[in-house]
Amino acid sequence: CYIVHVMVVRKIINCELRDEFTRLEFLKCCRYKRDSLRASSGDTKTLYKKLNRLLGNVSQDLPKHKDSTKLSEDFKDFLAEKVSKIRRDINAEEDQRPTTEDDPSDDEEDPILNCSLIVSPLYLTKTSKTWFQR
Repeated sequence: CYIVHVMVVRKIINCELRDEFTRLEFLKCCRYKRDSLRASSGDTKTLYKKLNRLLGNVSQDLPKHKDSTKLSEDFKDFLAEKVSKIRRDINAEEDQRPTTEDDPSDDEEDPILNCSLIVSPLYLTKTSKTWFQR
């Protein structure tokens, strides 16, 4: 009877220890995940990756495809369209800039802008390139 009582007490103690360990492990995991998400708060891409992993949303790096050649052609077309759109936006922005005839500030000569000590960025680019090639 004493041995049975000791075994029951040990079983109760083991269950309590197991439950306490599980609780502490859960708290440690929560603290780690919370700190990890807070550390990524400035980087949206990393934050979403971590959230998706925590929520169990598994995403592949590439879209589902059967033919690799077709997938690469689709990427090429997508990127070409992106570049074309960016160029169109840049051209549209340049078209909206005022011309020199429209700008009244050009009527008056600015002594600072006409100073011979001001170096153009193009000149700096050309000279630094030749300087670094030495």
